[in-house]
Amino acid sequence: MRCILEKFPNVLAVFHGHQHDGQYSPINEIHYYTFIAMVEGSGAANSSYSIADIYDNGDIKITGYRRAESRGLPVLQG
Repeated sequence: MRCILEKFPNVLAVFHGHQHDGQYSPINEIHYYTFIAMVEGSGAANSSYSIADIYDNGDIKITGYRRAESRGLPVLQG
């Protein structure tokens, strides 16, 4: 799959889920971001969700809620 995505310079990131701890890897100028599990038990304290904002310059901001972390993903493509 990566070899297909890498053929297109407009691919900035791949978002998928879930892995219980989450994961992030920049590979060949593409962000690969795995969201943490949305539900780890009962109640709001054991859940998470995220919103990804993509800006005109290619920067990505992920805002995490509850258990999810927030982070910025700067442009990797030069």
